Amino acid sequence: MKRFFQQTLKLWRDNPLYSGIVVLATALIITFCMVLYMVYSLRTKDVAPEVFRSRTLFTDIGSFYQKGESEQYPFASGMSTSAIKQVYGEVEGLERISYVIDSDQEVAEWMIGTDVVNTRACKGRRVDGNYFQVFQYEFLQGAPFSQEQTEAGSNDLIITDRLARELYGTIDVIGKVLMLNGAEHKVSGVIKEVSSLFTDAYAEVFRPFRPDGFDFPEYDGALGEVRGILLLKPNYPIGKVKEQIAHNLEVYNSTVLSNHDLYLKTKAHTVAEKYFFGGKVNPSMVFGILILLILVVPTINIAGMVSSNLSKRIPEIGIRKVYGATRSSIIGGFFRESLVLTLLGGIIGLLLSYGVIGLFRNEFLGNQLTLDTATEFALPINFFVDIRLLVVVIVLCLLLNTLSVILPAYLATRKEIIQTLKGA
Repeated sequence: MKRFFQQTLKLWRDNPLYSGIVVLATALIITFCMVLYMVYSLRTKDVAPEVFRSRTLFTDIGSFYQKGESEQYPFASGMSTSAIKQVYGEVEGLERISYVIDSDQEVAEWMIGTDVVNTRACKGRRVDGNYFQVFQYEFLQGAPFSQEQTEAGSNDLIITDRLARELYGTIDVIGKVLMLNGAEHKVSGVIKEVSSLFTDAYAEVFRPFRPDGFDFPEYDGALGEVRGILLLKPNYPIGKVKEQIAHNLEVYNSTVLSNHDLYLKTKAHTVAEKYFFGGKVNPSMVFGILILLILVVPTINIAGMVSSNLSKRIPEIGIRKVYGATRSSIIGGFFRESLVLTLLGGIIGLLLSYGVIGLFRNEFLGNQLTLDTATEFALPINFFVDIRLLVVVIVLCLLLNTLSVILPAYLATRKEIIQTLKGA
């Protein structure tokens, strides 16, 4: 072992440029892959308050066409609660539906304050009784809206702890009156603020609403301003759900709608499909291909450098054979050198990826909502760490580097000693 480290140190001294380039290139490969993975994970992993991302679907907006003319420009867009219930509510694997106002999906801009004079803009959502079952917040005071509050469309509010402290200097604000858009409302709950990165869950103020209050009589009662957030039963296949939705839509168009057809472009889409590529392609496949390209192309170049460097060391192989070194010991020595360089690059790359995300998290992970709210956010390191991914990345780099070392070394050790001494 002592001799191995001496040989590795000698390699660094004899070839500092080569060793540095291999380590740095490996580190950059790891960094790019990990940063890409972190960005994807942030949008798709189950994490509070979006703890059910893996089994959450979002309904399509829905468009209405003259029967048999879906290729033409739509007459209107937007679904009613009754349409959503009949198309989506009869799905076998459905656990519950939460309704949201279509225009509020990216949160609304409201004015809030302790009186009509001292107000400021805030981000708000109108939610139904099931919303806090789909998204789970930490309640510091009060409780989620009851079904009675939702059906009554009460003037109760749930606000964040940050807003409560800003307005009253404390979170003990249950029962206090706030002016929201010029009307009196009463605080019934206080939640711990979540990062604005969670665009499906972030808001400073929540108020209850009756979903059917945004239904319209046009198009046989199918038109409205509501979308649904579907929570599926655990482990229920999403593909099977979409098949049932397609069947329900066909039945709905043929039995309920008289002159028009309801068209759903994506039927329903997952969280990943919503954020990446609009549900048109498989985001996991796209990100997998990107990571593979980031891995393979530069790693092949690294392997070429390693092989080129080894060709210059063929006389060294001859000298080792003169002193009695076996073929396996020679190949093993080059393998260990490759292992050290790759692992060192992997460790540096992992640290670099955390540093990049830590320093530039707003740039890499932020969105328009983050910019609008100007909020800083912090996420635990273990949210981003996937040891399996790191192992796969390092193993692939090591594999290509090792192949570039072992094959030339094996061929060189088969030559006669006099040939290797000449570098032939």
